[in-house]
Amino acid sequence: MGNGQWAGIADQPFCPQTRATGSWGIKNFIRIALIIWLCLGIGLPLPATAQTQPEKANVVVDGRVLFQLGTIENISAEERATFASQALWQVLENAQRQSPPSTIRVRTKEQDGLVTLRANGRHLLTVTNGDLMAGVPAQERADLWADSLQIALNKAQQERQPGYRRQMIWVSLGVVAISLIIWALLYNIRRWLWRRQTRKGKLPMWILPSLLCAQVLVW
Repeated sequence: MGNGQWAGIADQPFCPQTRATGSWGIKNFIRIALIIWLCLGIGLPLPATAQTQPEKANVVVDGRVLFQLGTIENISAEERATFASQALWQVLENAQRQSPPSTIRVRTKEQDGLVTLRANGRHLLTVTNGDLMAGVPAQERADLWADSLQIALNKAQQERQPGYRRQMIWVSLGVVAISLIIWALLYNIRRWLWRRQTRKGKLPMWILPSLLCAQVLVW
């Protein structure tokens, strides 16, 4: 390229509109990427910062947290909660094997100064000082836990009945059908707006990513 051609390029004026357009595109790209990142990031668990032995552990029945147990000498809270949760599951299974299923009864028992919880005669746990709140006696704490266990076990037995399962299947199918309808509606709206933007180009840049985000959240 000759010196005359380089001089012609150097003499061309700087176009601020090109720079402004590029800046506008970058800002909108960042905005769209942020919206999509927020959509995909919802529900993702945060990484654990430290793996430490918990002082409390949950007693669970069918995924429902009932209460927490503390640590005692030589037995961690996790071990106590696991034992109680497994014992409750076995009590439920034994009751369901009978025809008709037997009713589960939760009782408290005091022996040698210790208060224990039992379900259908099976030992679940012993209420210790690590489980107590200030000013709450062991027997009162045990009674509260017994009530919570009784309600949870009654509900768990109800949910194991064939009639309840059939009802929940229909409910689940209804939820899936409604989700599909909403997803299809959002999909068609997004396509219509995309065509309109292609022809007229007057839509805000955030509308289409927001509709895509809504489609993801429907599920």
